[in-house]
Amino acid sequence: AFTDNESATLHLQNTRNYTLTISAGTGTGVTVKRGGTALSNGATVSYGEQLTVTFAAVSGYTLVSHTVNGASFTSGGTHTVTGAVTVSATATRNASTIASASSSATTQGSIALSMNRAGVNYHKATVTAGGATLATTAAFVSSVSIPVPRSWFSGYPSATSFTATLTVRSYTTSACTESVGAAVVRSVTIKADSGMAPVLQTGYATASAYNTGAVSGLSGYISGYSKATVTLNAAKLDMSAAAGATVSGISVKGGGQTATASPYRTGILTGTASITVTVTDSRGRQGTQTLSVSTLDYAPPKLSGVTVFRCNSGGTADEDGSYVSVKATASCSSLNGQNSVTLAANGTALTSGTAKILSAGSADNTVTVTVTATDALGNTAQAQRTVPGRKWAMRFGETGNSVGFGTSPTHDAAVNLREGWDLFFGNSSFADKVLATMLLRGTAVESNSDLDDYRTPGNYYVPNSTVAATLSNMPQVTVGGRLWVLQGNSLSPEAFLQIYLVTGSMVTTLHLRRYYNGSWGRWYEMIIDYTSGGTKTGGGVTAKWALNGRSAFVSLSGSLSSAKAADAQILSGLPKAVYTAWITLPGGKSAYVNDSGALCAGEALSSGQSVKGSVSYLTVLE
Repeated sequence: AFTDNESATLHLQNTRNYTLTISAGTGTGVTVKRGGTALSNGATVSYGEQLTVTFAAVSGYTLVSHTVNGASFTSGGTHTVTGAVTVSATATRNASTIASASSSATTQGSIALSMNRAGVNYHKATVTAGGATLATTAAFVSSVSIPVPRSWFSGYPSATSFTATLTVRSYTTSACTESVGAAVVRSVTIKADSGMAPVLQTGYATASAYNTGAVSGLSGYISGYSKATVTLNAAKLDMSAAAGATVSGISVKGGGQTATASPYRTGILTGTASITVTVTDSRGRQGTQTLSVSTLDYAPPKLSGVTVFRCNSGGTADEDGSYVSVKATASCSSLNGQNSVTLAANGTALTSGTAKILSAGSADNTVTVTVTATDALGNTAQAQRTVPGRKWAMRFGETGNSVGFGTSPTHDAAVNLREGWDLFFGNSSFADKVLATMLLRGTAVESNSDLDDYRTPGNYYVPNSTVAATLSNMPQVTVGGRLWVLQGNSLSPEAFLQIYLVTGSMVTTLHLRRYYNGSWGRWYEMIIDYTSGGTKTGGGVTAKWALNGRSAFVSLSGSLSSAKAADAQILSGLPKAVYTAWITLPGGKSAYVNDSGALCAGEALSSGQSVKGSVSYLTVLE
């Protein structure tokens, strides 16, 4: 049993009161409830009461500590009052995060940046690359656009792109002196815009005529002869847009030729010619300038109105005369008055359009008159006329061992016929009777034939290059010619020899191959009557050529071992062409020989392209 005094003491203990202290730091929220009632700072709590304590951080902050009486306390937990109660919470301010940022940006554009703003943060962004700071923004709240100038590439003279780092820091105020949290980082690819290239200003490139050889001393551009020398004015080359890049190469292209070093000289120009000057910088970017050059039309001299006849000393036509009258008109390209033409007959000067009387010796002599027009470039035009001696039904030679029909005999120990006369056997001429079995006649090879099938001895011919282009197993030419098929020998009735003869204005070639044991061997080529020649092989192609004075003949065989772009060189070291010499290849493709002696692709050619054909042309005099 308790005494009254003891009961009173127990009552005082159960009703002991204490003060509740709530310390909520910046950015925090602290709630203390007794039952369902929220208590405020300074409230009185009693011994044994149950208090529910909840902690929270406001937007933009993160709780750092939450304690009851200095001990960490779990938010939402219950605390039993045994004395004074101190509830406290502290928080730190959050750094903002990047909502979106450009992954790449092109010069003269911008980097777009948007932030997920934490609380009332302010922000600054910095762009860096290669240890250098490229840009720093002013303070901003939510978004900013960062210009990307070309100057950013000044440290990257050989690159068209580089990777930059975008760094964003959060700050407590717009003064951006106190940062909040850690910086956030993104990578941005910076790209050079298409205009970052050399700029060739007007007047950077100028062209002047380069005349040598036949046109040395003439002014202006002569079509088919002149080249152009291009002079460059460095002061007119603007590299400012290239932002730190340097010039890595200069090329001048014209007349089928590209020059990459001074003197910048084109190939031979014709018509209205374009010359393209290209400057390439260290980034591989290019600037171009095109010059247009008008050439003076040129053609070799021409002869017209050539008249030659036998006459007397006064120029009157006379079959018994011992003179010939020669008259011709010569013309040439003016070349702005720089060109002229001279006229001669058998070495005797003529006046254009005026008859000249030349001695012919005896009236029985057959006289050949060669009229030659020569211009200032040294090019000529010729016409030849033959004036037969006086007509005789039949005349014996003075020595009695020759006879002439229609003419006085000009060869001893021979039967002589007048020029233009023929022998007939009945209704057939001598040519029809005799030469039909020799070179002038034969059996035509039909289009699309295979020469492998021609094993019957005989005389054949391919009429022209059109038919030749359709034939299979031809030699290394695609032009018309004479084909002979010969029996090998009596002991080998299945042995044959094919001979293919090509006679052109520039060259005569003979091709041979043998059929034995059921198969044809390869074609062998012989070039006739040329003084020198050579062979060049490369890239799967073999070029053979022959020279005689200024005349060249080149034949090609093989196929390309790799693809070639238009104007790309296939072979070099061939005879140099005065005019670009074009060669038709199988499949409608083409190649050409230029004035440097290079065989080049006429257009883009694929690997394996057959390179078979031939061309005749005038060579450059060395």
